[in-house]
Amino acid sequence: MKCFAATLALCCLLPFFAGCETASVTAPTGFLKDYSVLEEGTYFKQEYIAPGVDFSKYASVKVVPVNFDYLMDKTVCSPEDLENLGRAFRQDIEKSLAEKGFKITHAPSANTLIVCAAITNIEIPDRLFNAAKSLAPYGLSLVPTDTDGRTAFEAKVVDPKTGKTVIEIGEQRSGAGGQLDIAAMTVGGYMKFVNANVVYRGWADRMAKMLSELKNR
Repeated sequence: MKCFAATLALCCLLPFFAGCETASVTAPTGFLKDYSVLEEGTYFKQEYIAPGVDFSKYASVKVVPVNFDYLMDKTVCSPEDLENLGRAFRQDIEKSLAEKGFKITHAPSANTLIVCAAITNIEIPDRLFNAAKSLAPYGLSLVPTDTDGRTAFEAKVVDPKTGKTVIEIGEQRSGAGGQLDIAAMTVGGYMKFVNANVVYRGWADRMAKMLSELKNR
């Protein structure tokens, strides 16, 4: 009878956990120019698109190295970790933009946008807890917990000719950010950066989608 009651309670809780939102807003770090203009957007949890900008004229993009100067909390990441994460995120952004038809350039012109991204938080998975959870009785081990890591970023897109920031975005994600990824589902809770890299690829894809759709309006 007690087992049945526990199972019933678990079944009632699972829809609640399953409905938890993995995306959330980030605390201002100072990387962006004006946080007061950010609103919940189509592409990101926090978003601003400058009014009156003709995005159709932009054919190329320069992606600058990812900034880690605004990490909100102390991180266990080593300088080498950060360098590798930043390099991979930058490559993801360039790859996603190229797939949407943008030329990747290192020499901005009048039809170039400059993408500047900053990782503002990195919390690695609680690997010991997750290992213990995997050994828990069936049912309890399936209950989602916020122990699969967390990462946040902010980004701005600048017109180099005018110096005007035309886009500002920000978002924080837990675990793999709600994305279906085999590596994240199997080892994401035990490896330091598997989930973070999945999230970064998702952000890169959405940045590219955002710029492409703005260009083709």
